[in-house]
Amino acid sequence: MQALTSELNVDQVLDTVLQYLGQVTPYQAAFVVLQNSEGMHLKASRGLQELGDKMICPGQDCPLLSLPDNEPQRFSNDEGWPFTRCLPGLPRFASGIALPLRARGRRMGFLVFFANPSQIYSDADAQLAQTFADQAAIALENAHLYEQAVHMSITDALTGLYNRRKFFNLAGQELERSQRYQTPFSVVTLDVDWFKKVNDTYGHDMGDQALREVSSRLRAGVRSVDVVARIGGEEFAILLPETSLEEARQVAERLRFGFANQAVVWRDQQVLITASFGVTAIDDECTDLEMMMKRADQALYRAKQTGRNRVVAFTDPVG
Repeated sequence: MQALTSELNVDQVLDTVLQYLGQVTPYQAAFVVLQNSEGMHLKASRGLQELGDKMICPGQDCPLLSLPDNEPQRFSNDEGWPFTRCLPGLPRFASGIALPLRARGRRMGFLVFFANPSQIYSDADAQLAQTFADQAAIALENAHLYEQAVHMSITDALTGLYNRRKFFNLAGQELERSQRYQTPFSVVTLDVDWFKKVNDTYGHDMGDQALREVSSRLRAGVRSVDVVARIGGEEFAILLPETSLEEARQVAERLRFGFANQAVVWRDQQVLITASFGVTAIDDECTDLEMMMKRADQALYRAKQTGRNRVVAFTDPVG
């Protein structure tokens, strides 16, 4: 129990559960499936080949959902074990046990294990293992809550993007990496044009939808290694590792063009949302994050002052 409760990472808790289960009740193979709105998800296993992290039983018709959630169930291959239908290719076994993982009055999933062909589990084995599973579920729930708290502390609630605090933390890391390996690094800031007018005309619900749509398009329009964050009300920023100023300008222009040519649909209305962009990159005169962000903001200000719905790089002539 000390080993379980000392972990606050879900994957580490699951690994510890499978490790210590073998000391409580010896097994040939074991796995954990967790339940969510989409179905049952295989999260960890031992003694089974090629069973990675994957959905094994999608939808509300999953046979595992009909299993009791308040007591262990003993099975054998010959009894039509429901896990065999969800995980075809399981090895033959004489006896298996499915332990419901319960926390805060709800079932989170199952801890499942089975014996070698010559071993038969008893009711006493099942009850002992369930006592262990009940403690494991509490540890797993605590790890979930901790990860949710960490996620909320670095994530913008409306858009799901990183927040300002996380953005600057990651920006500092990327800048340091760029300087160490002498690679290009760029930052793009953008601001939704006339956002107050959108709120005043269509209401704040439409404004929130517009911000979510902007966030979705930004994520879809950059690479997986790039970082997108909401750093203010209608202001966003993008970190572009190993990207030159001109390449960053092209990224920003592609995003700007997408906004300007695809309206946001809101209650059968099409509302055109545009954005202004400021672009900068690390160079010999710009070597710290504060200066990079100041340059990007200056370029963004010039984009807004010269008509909005445009991309301006810090190095562009003022005229």
